Amino acid sequence: MLLTDRALKCLRLDARANVPTCRPGSVANLPIPTTTPLRPQEAPKLLLHVGREGPVRSEMRTTVVNHLSSCKTLFPYSALKKNKLASFPENLLQLEKAQREQRGEIEKAQTAEQRAAEAYAAALADGDDAAEERAEKTLKQASEATTQAAQGKRGLNTLLATLTTEIEKLDVAISDAKQRLADYRQAQLNAARRLWTERLDKAAQDFAKVAAQFTATEKALGRRYSNLEDINVPLQAPMGPKHITHRKILEMAQALSIEELLAA
Repeated sequence: MLLTDRALKCLRLDARANVPTCRPGSVANLPIPTTTPLRPQEAPKLLLHVGREGPVRSEMRTTVVNHLSSCKTLFPYSALKKNKLASFPENLLQLEKAQREQRGEIEKAQTAEQRAAEAYAAALADGDDAAEERAEKTLKQASEATTQAAQGKRGLNTLLATLTTEIEKLDVAISDAKQRLADYRQAQLNAARRLWTERLDKAAQDFAKVAAQFTATEKALGRRYSNLEDINVPLQAPMGPKHITHRKILEMAQALSIEELLAA
C-alpha cells in the first residue's frame, strides 16, 4: 500500500466534507447575513434617520439587538467546532509527521535500490545467470518502490498545501466576521446612547420644571435668596439649547400663578 493511501486512511480526511470552500457571500459555507455589513461611519446616518422620524422607540432598539443576536448566532466560532474545522492544526501536524515518515521511506527505498543495483552489477561481473536474474528482479522492485514513495510524497505535499490555503481563507473569513460583529455592536451602542440622551434631557426638563415651581414659591413667600442661582443643567440633544440656566428657570417661575403653585 502506498504511504499516501496509508496516511490518508490514518487521518480520515475527506476534502469535500471537511475542507469548506469560502465563496463570495459566504463564510466557509456557513449561513451568515447576506446584507452589506454596517460600517461604523454608517451608524450616524442610521441614527440621523431615526431622529427625523421621532424619538427612539423600543422597536428600534429591539431591531438592533435582534441584528446583534443574529450575528452572534451565525458567528463562525461555534460552527467551526461543529464542523471540526478547528482540528486543522492537529491535522497539519499529523500530515507533517507523515511527511517525515515518507522521507524516511524514500531514503530506505533509495538505499535498497542502490544495493540492488550493486548486486546486479556484481552478478553481471561474475557471469552468474541465476544471480543476475534474481538481482534484476530485486532491482526492478526497488526502483518501483522508490517511484511509489516519491509519488506519495508529492501527494502529501499537495494535500498539505491545500489545507494550508483553506486555513488562510478561514482566517480571512473569521476576521471579516469579527469586524461585522463589531459593527453590529457599534450600531447597538449608538442606538442605546440616543435612547439615554433623550431620557437624560427629559429628566433635565422635569428637574427645571420643579426648580421653577420651587423658585416661584420662594418668591411668593418674599424670599429673595435662592441656592439655585448657580444652576446650569446640561442638555445632550444635538439640536437646541445646550444648557438650562438659572435665568431660564426664573422665566419659567414668572409664568406660574399662585393657583398653579397651590394646585401642585
